[in-house]
Amino acid sequence: MHQDSEGTAHGIYKNPPKLAFERLKEITQTVKRPIVLHGGSDVPNEQIEKAISLGIAKINVDTELRQSFTQGMLEILQKDPEGYRLAISLGQGQTVMQAKVQEKIRLFGSANRKEEFIKNNKIVML
Repeated sequence: MHQDSEGTAHGIYKNPPKLAFERLKEITQTVKRPIVLHGGSDVPNEQIEKAISLGIAKINVDTELRQSFTQGMLEILQKDPEGYRLAISLGQGQTVMQAKVQEKIRLFGSANRKEEFIKNNKIVML
């Protein structure tokens, strides 16, 4: 992990990350702008909620979304490894990933907040 990190990195973690909340608080108080959390996949929900309360405004969870898409495709392949159709497996991948996106929208408190985000669109990248 980069020494200037607040506790996360892109990709899969070997152990659950532990966000540096005091550092995050210092950063948000200093820059006075919304902050982006890179490497938000697999960060425990309680830490995500705390990070949001300290000023995190965008959370990258691409790895988790890719994993959910792959899981959906695997569900089809495990049922019928020889006779699956690509459209069916892709559709199941999309269905599982969509459920993960909905879960994250709820966790992040992002539902119906587009206008607020557009109004406050200056973001500091960590």
